[in-house]
Amino acid sequence: MASFTKLKSGKWRAQIRKDGVYTSKTFTTKTAARTWAQRIEVAIETGEYQAEQVQLPTLGKLLDRYETEITSKKKSNKAERSRLRTLHADELAKQPLERITAPDIAALRDRLAKTRSSGTVRLMIALISHIYTVARKEWAIPVANPVMDIRKPPPGRARDRRLSYAETAQLFRLGRQHRNPELLIIIRLAIETGMRQGEILGLTWEAVDLDSRIIHLKDTKNGSDRGVPLSRKALRMLRHHKPDNAKGSLFSYTGDGLRASWKKLLKKGSIEGLRFHDLRHEATSRLFEKGLDSMEVAAITGHKTLQMLKRYTHLNAGKLADKLG
Repeated sequence: MASFTKLKSGKWRAQIRKDGVYTSKTFTTKTAARTWAQRIEVAIETGEYQAEQVQLPTLGKLLDRYETEITSKKKSNKAERSRLRTLHADELAKQPLERITAPDIAALRDRLAKTRSSGTVRLMIALISHIYTVARKEWAIPVANPVMDIRKPPPGRARDRRLSYAETAQLFRLGRQHRNPELLIIIRLAIETGMRQGEILGLTWEAVDLDSRIIHLKDTKNGSDRGVPLSRKALRMLRHHKPDNAKGSLFSYTGDGLRASWKKLLKKGSIEGLRFHDLRHEATSRLFEKGLDSMEVAAITGHKTLQMLKRYTHLNAGKLADKLG
């Protein structure tokens, strides 16, 4: 059966799926597309159809199209854009799709593994696989997925970095000394609420209800709204930070600005191996240590599934021992 799609360029793409045959072609008018489709369908029915030789794009062109049409529409796309750039820089990106085989993808996997963790490589290989799937199912590019025939790297070990008491005190001390007082508030808010960096930097005073002790987040990373309750510490901090006639953004920091300040803070305090996202892990673990169950924690942190929380609940062994008596 033939289908017809009008492209952004104004041209029309005809796609045919009939009796195990799949083919497509682009035309300047819908009439021309219909005429071609009718001719091909008759040829398929009479057994006279012969597949036309199609010159496929290079992997690099496919990566570009995926970034433009798929990645750009995702809320959090910085990490995926970085992976796409890495793949684009590889020699394999210059090859036409019809020449890329499973051994080629395996060789790419091994090249990436020389400088990256198995978890990162696994994500990159999964990204390539998805790009092939989209190309075949949505872009009418007749190509098999070579990723299906190679061994995948094992999943990376989930980070379980916790803050020690000394590190927490050091972060707060250096934050108080920083020229921008917002930095300390952002750090403490991350630990108290478990909000993501982007959620914190995107906060407006209109979303903060200090009377009800709730921050209302709209259209979060997992696609839903969320109400984040405020602890007494967070409440006092925000009340102190709130100016008269407050409106608009809570913070002036950009993502790049916060990353730069965070990096300098860690260096000054000789704190190693700590990422800002680890503060979310710390907050989530503290919620469990306070006795909240998985459903309650998920409601606060916005984790989409309870399975996702397993990588965040590395509870303090000393506090668990205290509970045992």
